Amino acid sequence: MIGPPGTRPAGALLAAIENQFGGFEAFRQQFTASALGLAASGWTFLVLDPRTQGLQVLSLPDNGSVLPIGKAGLLICDLWEHAYYLKYKADTAAYLEAFWSLVDWNVVGERYLAFRTHFAP
Repeated sequence: MIGPPGTRPAGALLAAIENQFGGFEAFRQQFTASALGLAASGWTFLVLDPRTQGLQVLSLPDNGSVLPIGKAGLLICDLWEHAYYLKYKADTAAYLEAFWSLVDWNVVGERYLAFRTHFAP
């Protein structure tokens, strides 16, 4: 889901991010820190918890998925070396900086609204 460079979330997704994380920059910092905290290959996710309707950042090692733990994936960052090693080598931080410039926030926002509707109480 590659979007226009430099875009940010809007609408209901932005409101949820601001409510849950205290702002977009705080969310971005938490997501990046979680991704950098993976000891090996894996994934970092922004998820919607269907039970609470709240957002969470999760990092799962190896082939971990949010599906078996009942979370709905809104944004996923691949942290397996095949995703970035040829261009960034071991500089995961540089890869993550580039990742943020590629996120299509319209798609993430659409997923958020669709999952909220699907999981509404």
